[in-house]
Amino acid sequence: MAARSKTKGAAFERQVCKDLSLWLSLGQREDLLWRSAMSGGRATLARSRGHKMKSSDGDLSPIDVKGQALTEEFFVELKHYNILRWDSLVLKRSGTVQNIWNQCVKEADQSDKYPLLVAKQNFMPIKLVTDARGWLRLFYPQQLDFLESYYAPTPESRELFIADYDYFLRNSDPDILQESYTVPEEEIVNVMASVFWRSLYG
Repeated sequence: MAARSKTKGAAFERQVCKDLSLWLSLGQREDLLWRSAMSGGRATLARSRGHKMKSSDGDLSPIDVKGQALTEEFFVELKHYNILRWDSLVLKRSGTVQNIWNQCVKEADQSDKYPLLVAKQNFMPIKLVTDARGWLRLFYPQQLDFLESYYAPTPESRELFIADYDYFLRNSDPDILQESYTVPEEEIVNVMASVFWRSLYG
């Protein structure tokens, strides 16, 4: 069972590498990104020794300079579980997804990057999760139609912006990552207010 789960996880990581490579290259190339050595463990070990390996932290590494547009700014975590228990996130802000997200945020902060989680549960659509800053770096501020779910920050957890992964691949513009841009605090406040009112009134 463990071997089968590991195989499925590796296949999922390869598929996401291909998907995001095609997205970054506007459908031209499948080979801009690949799985990081030891699933980012090499970078984690380096951090424990006081060094940073920004090109190989997280679960994705660039194998072409064009792949760096994503990995230089985002710490990407890929997870494929039989059951992710999204219901625990919705009802109690706990459980598997919440724990994975908290760890993703922690490691992203250590790498000075935005957190980006791509999570798959068997027989369910793949989800893309980031925080307010990550959202504004991946999407233009007016693109809140991409937002599927939002969970406000708590004392124990950063906010979660959740989008359908396939919808993101089909409709978002990778050229936004080519722009040199630091997300200003004013935009973060505005988008947080927008999603709050959206959650109240739809």
